[in-house]
Amino acid sequence: MQLYLTTTPDHLEACLSLTDRLAHVAFCIGSDGALLCRPLPGELRGGLLVLRQEDAFPPQAAVALSREVLRLCLRRNFSGVVLDLPPAPCPGSLSLAQQLDTLCLRCGRRLYVPPTCAEAAPHGRVLLCTALSGGSLAELLSDACRRYGPERIALDLQRLMMEFLLPCPTGVGTPLTIQELRQRRQGRSIYYCDGLCARYFTRRQSGETRFILFDDADTLRRKIALAEGMGIGEGFFMWPEVADIAGELFVKKKEGEP
Repeated sequence: MQLYLTTTPDHLEACLSLTDRLAHVAFCIGSDGALLCRPLPGELRGGLLVLRQEDAFPPQAAVALSREVLRLCLRRNFSGVVLDLPPAPCPGSLSLAQQLDTLCLRCGRRLYVPPTCAEAAPHGRVLLCTALSGGSLAELLSDACRRYGPERIALDLQRLMMEFLLPCPTGVGTPLTIQELRQRRQGRSIYYCDGLCARYFTRRQSGETRFILFDDADTLRRKIALAEGMGIGEGFFMWPEVADIAGELFVKKKEGEP
């Protein structure tokens, strides 16, 4: 599988020591639809442009915004655009996905979109999150392959690190940091859930039972292998959430290697 490491500019050096396949989280959309950029090294070329949206913006700004994004891709030799959008896309988001779908296809660039924008960008690759708290990852991927085709799917390999207070009817837990996960798992018996392709353990606190679900390098590799078996060929990790296991996920470049 072709794996990308998603990073902000402040972690660029650490990530480049692991891989040249980077997705740069340095671009976002202003509330007026303007393209806002964080500084990147002037000589940097290649990788993917990650375009984040936090606030709604007017749909009429999508045409100019998409053209500016493509000009930047051509100038920096970015091979594609990743749209990082809110769970419920606004009209501006859908309009932007439509515009970028056409321009990326015309310019030989790839476009990655969340499932909520899959219909608006029929030539784009659909990003599926593998961090599940219920159900079956195999079923999720199989359903997506039937709906979009495996060649149109890319994995969002979000590292699952979450604590749930039982019972948890909503299936929504509290995210943990790497350090918090380490502290909680000390001395615990660890189990593996085949359906979720993740590890788990339980603990007691103040008379309450807590369920901790998490990924390590092995479970993430299992998710990749499962997807590869279905014909899915791309995936994304996020730095720094995999910083402690990156050496197991990426083959480090040798000293002096470009």
